Amino acid sequence: MNGERIEHLIAERASGRLSRRQLARRLTLLGLSAPAIAGVLATYGGDAAAQEASPEAGADDIITSPSFAGQSLVVTSYGGTWEEFMRAEVLPDFEAATGATVELAVGLSNDWMTTMRAAGLDNPPYDVVIANETWISTARIEGNFEALTEERVPNLQDVAESLRMPDDIGVLALVSPLGLASMTEAVAEGPTTWTGLADFMPQVGIYNIANSAAAQHILMMAEILTGDYMDWEPGFDWIRDNLQLARQTDFSGNMEQLLTLGEVNVGILDSPAWARLSTQGIAMDWSGPEEGLMMFEQNT
Repeated sequence: MNGERIEHLIAERASGRLSRRQLARRLTLLGLSAPAIAGVLATYGGDAAAQEASPEAGADDIITSPSFAGQSLVVTSYGGTWEEFMRAEVLPDFEAATGATVELAVGLSNDWMTTMRAAGLDNPPYDVVIANETWISTARIEGNFEALTEERVPNLQDVAESLRMPDDIGVLALVSPLGLASMTEAVAEGPTTWTGLADFMPQVGIYNIANSAAAQHILMMAEILTGDYMDWEPGFDWIRDNLQLARQTDFSGNMEQLLTLGEVNVGILDSPAWARLSTQGIAMDWSGPEEGLMMFEQNT
Protein backbone atom coordinates (compact mmCIF):
# COMPACT_ATOMS: atom_id res chain seq x y z
CA MET A 1 0.00 0.00 0.00
CA ASN A 2 2.81 2.43 0.88
CA GLY A 3 4.38 1.72 -2.50
CA GLU A 4 1.27 2.98 -4.28
CA ARG A 5 1.15 6.07 -2.07
CA ILE A 6 4.80 6.84 -2.72
CA GLU A 7 4.26 6.51 -6.48
CA HIS A 8 1.30 8.89 -6.19
CA LEU A 9 3.38 11.45 -4.29
CA ILE A 10 6.18 11.20 -6.86
CA ALA A 11 3.63 11.83 -9.62
CA GLU A 12 2.30 14.84 -7.70
CA ARG A 13 5.84 16.18 -7.41
CA ALA A 14 6.51 15.62 -11.10
CA SER A 15 3.35 17.56 -12.01
CA GLY A 16 4.38 20.51 -9.84
CA ARG A 17 1.50 20.09 -7.40
CA LEU A 18 3.90 19.28 -4.55
CA SER A 19 7.02 21.17 -3.58
CA ARG A 20 10.19 19.30 -2.72
CA ARG A 21 9.62 20.10 0.94
CA GLN A 22 6.01 18.98 0.85
CA LEU A 23 7.13 15.70 -0.73
CA ALA A 24 9.67 15.18 2.08
CA ARG A 25 7.09 15.89 4.76
CA ARG A 26 4.50 13.53 3.31
CA LEU A 27 7.05 10.75 2.90
CA THR A 28 7.88 11.26 6.58
CA LEU A 29 4.21 10.82 7.47
CA LEU A 30 4.24 7.51 5.59
CA GLY A 31 6.94 6.31 7.97
CA LEU A 32 9.96 6.36 5.64
CA SER A 33 13.30 6.86 7.34
CA ALA A 34 15.57 9.83 6.65
CA PRO A 35 17.93 7.87 4.33
CA ALA A 36 14.99 6.50 2.33
CA ILE A 37 13.48 9.97 1.95
CA ALA A 38 16.85 11.34 0.88
CA GLY A 39 17.03 8.65 -1.82
CA VAL A 40 13.59 9.54 -3.17
CA LEU A 41 14.37 13.26 -3.16
CA ALA A 42 17.69 12.71 -4.91
CA THR A 43 15.91 10.87 -7.72
CA TYR A 44 12.58 12.67 -7.92
CA GLY A 45 13.04 15.91 -5.98
CA GLY A 46 13.42 18.04 -9.07
CA ASP A 47 14.87 21.52 -9.35
CA ALA A 48 14.27 24.76 -7.47
CA ALA A 49 12.01 26.17 -10.18
CA ALA A 50 9.33 23.58 -9.48
CA GLN A 51 9.45 24.39 -5.78
CA GLU A 52 9.12 28.11 -6.41
CA ALA A 53 6.14 27.42 -8.64
CA SER A 54 4.22 25.87 -5.74
CA PRO A 55 2.28 28.56 -3.86
CA GLU A 56 2.53 26.55 -0.64
CA ALA A 57 6.29 26.08 -0.70
CA GLY A 58 8.74 28.05 1.42
CA ALA A 59 8.18 30.01 4.62
CA ASP A 60 4.45 29.23 4.84
CA ASP A 61 5.37 25.55 5.03
CA ILE A 62 7.36 26.10 8.22
CA ILE A 63 6.02 26.06 11.75
CA THR A 64 7.20 29.40 13.10
CA SER A 65 8.68 29.77 16.58
CA PRO A 66 9.84 32.56 18.85
CA SER A 67 13.16 34.09 17.86
CA PHE A 68 16.21 32.32 19.22
CA ALA A 69 18.69 34.40 17.24
CA GLY A 70 22.26 33.96 18.40
CA GLN A 71 21.56 30.69 20.19
CA SER A 72 22.87 27.31 19.09
CA LEU A 73 21.52 23.80 19.44
CA VAL A 74 23.67 20.65 19.51
CA VAL A 75 21.80 17.69 18.02
CA THR A 76 23.06 14.14 17.60
CA SER A 77 23.09 12.76 14.08
CA TYR A 78 24.27 9.66 12.29
CA GLY A 79 26.61 10.18 9.36
CA GLY A 80 26.17 9.33 5.70
CA THR A 81 22.78 9.84 4.08
CA TRP A 82 21.19 10.60 7.47
CA GLU A 83 23.48 13.60 7.94
CA GLU A 84 23.00 14.67 4.32
CA PHE A 85 19.22 14.62 4.76
CA MET A 86 19.41 16.63 7.98
CA ARG A 87 21.61 19.29 6.42
CA ALA A 88 19.64 19.55 3.17
CA GLU A 89 16.04 19.08 4.29
CA VAL A 90 15.67 19.80 8.01
CA LEU A 91 18.21 22.33 9.27
CA PRO A 92 17.69 25.16 6.72
CA ASP A 93 13.99 25.55 7.53
CA PHE A 94 14.49 25.10 11.27
CA GLU A 95 17.22 27.71 11.39
CA ALA A 96 15.17 30.10 9.23
CA ALA A 97 12.11 29.67 11.47
CA THR A 98 13.89 30.03 14.80
CA GLY A 99 16.97 32.15 14.13
CA ALA A 100 19.06 29.58 15.97
CA THR A 101 21.93 27.62 14.50
CA VAL A 102 22.26 23.84 14.74
CA GLU A 103 25.48 21.92 15.27
CA LEU A 104 25.27 18.24 14.39
CA ALA A 105 27.21 15.89 16.64
CA VAL A 106 27.84 13.14 14.09
CA GLY A 107 28.50 9.68 15.46
CA LEU A 108 26.76 6.56 16.81
CA SER A 109 24.51 5.96 19.80
CA ASN A 110 27.20 4.27 21.90
CA ASP A 111 29.52 7.26 21.30
CA TRP A 112 26.90 9.74 22.50
CA MET A 113 26.05 7.75 25.61
CA THR A 114 29.74 7.50 26.53
CA THR A 115 30.18 11.26 26.06
CA MET A 116 27.10 12.02 28.16
CA ARG A 117 28.31 9.89 31.04
CA ALA A 118 31.76 11.49 30.92
CA ALA A 119 30.27 15.00 30.92
CA GLY A 120 27.92 14.35 33.84
CA LEU A 121 24.30 15.31 34.44
CA ASP A 122 25.13 18.96 35.14
CA ASN A 123 27.09 19.49 31.93
CA PRO A 124 25.12 17.85 29.09
CA PRO A 125 27.03 17.89 25.78
CA TYR A 126 23.86 17.71 23.64
CA ASP A 127 20.59 19.63 23.59
CA VAL A 128 18.63 17.08 21.57
CA VAL A 129 19.48 13.38 21.43
CA ILE A 130 18.21 11.15 18.62
CA ALA A 131 19.30 7.58 19.29
CA ASN A 132 17.93 4.05 19.49
CA GLU A 133 16.24 2.56 22.54
CA THR A 134 18.94 0.00 23.22
CA TRP A 135 21.27 2.81 24.24
CA ILE A 136 18.92 5.61 25.17
CA SER A 137 16.97 3.56 27.72
CA THR A 138 19.96 3.43 30.08
CA ALA A 139 20.58 7.16 29.74
CA ARG A 140 16.91 7.77 30.49
CA ILE A 141 17.12 5.70 33.69
CA GLU A 142 20.26 7.60 34.68
CA GLY A 143 18.33 10.89 34.50
CA ASN A 144 20.01 12.45 31.48
CA PHE A 145 16.82 13.76 29.85
CA GLU A 146 14.12 16.26 30.72
CA ALA A 147 10.47 15.43 30.27
CA LEU A 148 8.69 16.92 27.27
CA THR A 149 5.65 19.02 28.08
CA GLU A 150 2.78 20.10 25.84
CA GLU A 151 3.44 23.68 26.90
CA ARG A 152 6.97 23.55 25.50
CA VAL A 153 6.21 21.06 22.70
CA PRO A 154 2.61 21.81 21.63
CA ASN A 155 2.40 19.09 18.97
CA LEU A 156 3.14 16.47 21.62
CA GLN A 157 -0.63 16.28 22.05
CA ASP A 158 -0.84 14.94 18.48
CA VAL A 159 1.58 12.07 19.15
CA ALA A 160 -0.06 8.68 19.67
CA GLU A 161 0.11 7.53 23.27
CA SER A 162 1.97 4.35 22.29
CA LEU A 163 4.77 6.46 20.78
CA ARG A 164 5.36 8.55 23.89
CA MET A 165 8.11 7.30 26.18
CA PRO A 166 7.37 6.71 29.89
CA ASP A 167 6.84 10.04 31.69
CA ASP A 168 7.19 11.74 28.29
CA ILE A 169 10.98 11.42 28.34
CA GLY A 170 11.03 11.54 24.53
CA VAL A 171 9.02 10.04 21.69
CA LEU A 172 9.49 7.12 19.33
CA ALA A 173 10.34 8.88 16.07
CA LEU A 174 10.69 6.16 13.43
CA VAL A 175 11.29 2.50 12.70
CA SER A 176 13.14 0.81 9.84
CA PRO A 177 12.61 -2.91 9.18
CA LEU A 178 15.77 -5.01 9.23
CA GLY A 179 15.94 -7.97 6.88
CA LEU A 180 18.39 -9.76 4.60
CA ALA A 181 19.96 -8.12 1.57
CA SER A 182 21.80 -10.02 -1.16
CA MET A 183 23.80 -8.89 -4.18
CA THR A 184 22.01 -10.43 -7.16
CA GLU A 185 25.10 -10.47 -9.38
CA ALA A 186 26.83 -12.74 -6.83
CA VAL A 187 23.88 -14.68 -5.39
CA ALA A 188 21.18 -16.23 -7.57
CA GLU A 189 18.75 -16.55 -4.67
CA GLY A 190 19.40 -14.95 -1.31
CA PRO A 191 18.38 -16.25 2.13
CA THR A 192 14.76 -16.01 3.23
CA THR A 193 15.33 -17.11 6.84
CA TRP A 194 17.65 -15.98 9.61
CA THR A 195 19.04 -19.48 9.96
CA GLY A 196 19.73 -19.45 6.21
CA LEU A 197 22.51 -16.90 6.72
CA ALA A 198 24.80 -19.80 7.60
CA ASP A 199 24.48 -21.18 4.07
CA PHE A 200 26.24 -18.11 2.62
CA MET A 201 29.27 -18.05 4.89
CA PRO A 202 31.84 -16.59 4.93
CA GLN A 203 30.55 -13.86 2.58
CA VAL A 204 28.05 -12.60 5.18
CA GLY A 205 27.80 -9.25 6.97
CA ILE A 206 26.38 -8.92 10.48
CA TYR A 207 26.49 -6.24 13.20
CA ASN A 208 28.82 -6.26 16.17
CA ILE A 209 27.69 -5.64 19.72
CA ALA A 210 28.17 -1.85 19.45
CA ASN A 211 25.09 -1.76 17.21
CA SER A 212 21.62 -2.44 18.63
CA ALA A 213 21.00 -4.89 15.77
CA ALA A 214 23.48 -7.32 17.34
CA ALA A 215 21.40 -7.67 20.51
CA GLN A 216 18.27 -8.02 18.40
CA HIS A 217 19.96 -10.70 16.30
CA ILE A 218 20.78 -12.71 19.44
CA LEU A 219 17.22 -12.40 20.73
CA MET A 220 15.76 -13.28 17.33
CA MET A 221 17.83 -16.47 17.15
CA ALA A 222 16.82 -17.32 20.71
CA GLU A 223 13.15 -16.92 19.77
CA ILE A 224 13.61 -19.14 16.72
CA LEU A 225 15.49 -21.85 18.59
CA THR A 226 13.69 -21.91 21.94
CA GLY A 227 10.47 -19.96 21.48
CA ASP A 228 11.58 -17.56 24.23
CA TYR A 229 13.68 -14.56 23.23
CA MET A 230 14.56 -13.97 26.89
CA ASP A 231 16.41 -17.28 26.87
CA TRP A 232 19.18 -15.53 24.95
CA GLU A 233 22.17 -17.84 25.38
CA PRO A 234 21.16 -20.39 22.69
CA GLY A 235 20.82 -17.46 20.27
CA PHE A 236 24.30 -16.23 21.14
CA ASP A 237 25.72 -19.73 20.80
CA TRP A 238 24.13 -20.20 17.37
CA ILE A 239 25.66 -16.99 16.02
CA ARG A 240 29.04 -17.90 17.53
CA ASP A 241 28.99 -21.38 16.06
CA ASN A 242 27.54 -20.57 12.63
CA LEU A 243 28.52 -16.97 11.82
CA GLN A 244 31.88 -16.70 13.55
CA LEU A 245 33.72 -15.81 10.33
CA ALA A 246 31.15 -13.25 9.16
CA ARG A 247 32.27 -9.66 8.59
CA GLN A 248 31.10 -7.43 11.42
CA THR A 249 30.36 -3.71 11.51
CA ASP A 250 28.87 -1.24 13.97
CA PHE A 251 27.18 1.05 11.41
CA SER A 252 24.53 0.44 8.76
CA GLY A 253 26.34 2.77 6.36
CA ASN A 254 29.35 0.48 6.55
CA MET A 255 27.11 -2.52 5.89
CA GLU A 256 26.01 -0.84 2.66
CA GLN A 257 29.66 -0.47 1.67
CA LEU A 258 30.48 -4.08 2.49
CA LEU A 259 27.66 -5.19 0.19
CA THR A 260 28.13 -2.76 -2.68
CA LEU A 261 31.92 -3.13 -2.76
CA GLY A 262 31.64 -6.92 -2.95
CA GLU A 263 33.26 -7.66 0.40
CA VAL A 264 30.16 -9.66 1.37
CA ASN A 265 27.38 -11.10 -0.76
CA VAL A 266 24.67 -11.18 1.91
CA GLY A 267 24.09 -8.92 4.88
CA ILE A 268 21.62 -7.64 7.45
CA LEU A 269 20.25 -4.36 6.09
CA ASP A 270 17.31 -2.05 6.73
CA SER A 271 14.72 -1.87 3.97
CA PRO A 272 14.96 1.93 3.48
CA ALA A 273 18.66 1.54 2.66
CA TRP A 274 17.82 -1.20 0.14
CA ALA A 275 15.12 1.01 -1.43
CA ARG A 276 17.53 3.93 -1.77
CA LEU A 277 20.32 1.79 -3.23
CA SER A 278 17.86 0.19 -5.66
CA THR A 279 16.82 3.60 -6.99
CA GLN A 280 20.52 4.22 -7.64
CA GLY A 281 20.72 1.13 -9.85
CA ILE A 282 22.43 -1.20 -7.36
CA ALA A 283 21.63 -4.84 -8.17
CA MET A 284 20.42 -5.88 -4.75
CA ASP A 285 17.54 -7.99 -3.46
CA TRP A 286 15.95 -7.83 0.00
CA SER A 287 13.71 -10.18 1.94
CA GLY A 288 11.82 -10.06 5.19
CA PRO A 289 12.81 -13.38 6.82
CA GLU A 290 10.07 -15.93 7.39
CA GLU A 291 10.68 -16.01 11.15
CA GLY A 292 10.05 -12.26 11.47
CA LEU A 293 11.70 -8.86 11.21
CA MET A 294 14.01 -6.92 13.46
CA MET A 295 13.82 -3.13 13.56
CA PHE A 296 16.06 -0.12 13.75
CA GLU A 297 14.17 2.51 15.74
CA GLN A 298 15.00 6.01 16.88
CA ASN A 299 13.81 7.93 19.94
CA THR A 300 14.02 11.70 20.24
